[in-house]
Amino acid sequence: MNRSSMLAVLGLAGAGAVYIFLSNRDTTPVGLTAREFIGGESLGKKDDKSYKIDLILGTFRASESSLPISSDDKERPLLVVYENGKPIDARIVDINNWMVKEATEEARIRVAENYIALKKEFGLDTEEDEARLNEMQEVVVEPVLNNAQTQNAEFMMLGHVGLNALQSNHSW
Repeated sequence: MNRSSMLAVLGLAGAGAVYIFLSNRDTTPVGLTAREFIGGESLGKKDDKSYKIDLILGTFRASESSLPISSDDKERPLLVVYENGKPIDARIVDINNWMVKEATEEARIRVAENYIALKKEFGLDTEEDEARLNEMQEVVVEPVLNNAQTQNAEFMMLGHVGLNALQSNHSW
């Protein structure tokens, strides 16, 4: 092979390498691209900055040099943190740790603990939230007997007095 054909092959190989490099480049825009909004809430204020969070389906890229984070699953959405309306942080989270779907005390406590941890991460005041969390944890739920259980208990314990004399549904 002569020198000119060798330069032509190297030139084509170099052009091919540049094409592959440029075509595989990440073209995700910097910032937030939201496809669906799930929910959101204010986190609070610190100095002259206000913080808010949203659960979304979409993509977040903090800067040109960072990798994008993306979510299309409603069970694992992006938790986006805003500072004065500008997205500054995002992470993929489990929806059950950030929204109460089932109305149980355990679920409410789990969500409250996550909010408190996030607020602490951004240096926000958590005193009121921790007081509410302590109140939730101290609540003792007393079992409530339904009417049929009450009637059965009265009949079993006092049934010898008169067949229906002491039952709750007795009418005089």
